[in-house]
Amino acid sequence: MKGRIEVDSRPGSGSTFTIILPGVAVSRNEPPTQQISEAPGPDENRSACHAALSESLVQGAVVRHPDLLPHLLETIEPLMPGAQEGVIISDAQAIADHFIVLGRRFDLPAFTQFGQTLAEDVHAFDLEKIAPSLARLSILFNGLREK
Repeated sequence: MKGRIEVDSRPGSGSTFTIILPGVAVSRNEPPTQQISEAPGPDENRSACHAALSESLVQGAVVRHPDLLPHLLETIEPLMPGAQEGVIISDAQAIADHFIVLGRRFDLPAFTQFGQTLAEDVHAFDLEKIAPSLARLSILFNGLREK
């Protein structure tokens, strides 16, 4: 067909793809027939995940599911690193696994999403992402103990 594809790409602005096919007339001013939206990046997913796992959501889940609190405080909390301790990867993976299981068991998508995101970070051995996730959990657990 002897066509060609041209790409104009600029960081932060997106990309324009121009397809040139001999013998096919198309106006350059016509809007594209399909808009391709950018998928959220990993950091945007992480922020959304942390926001979804809010104190009010966790407290509401504990009220609706009274047997959830013992799972959180007796199974997950002991795996949490102390203020002066480092992250133990196997404990972080166990925390992720517990959140995934609890999310599915109690139909709490935010728990499942948090666990999956944490598991991805553990798999990547990304301590810069694991530590803030566990710190967020620590704050949530402090709020649960105070209630």
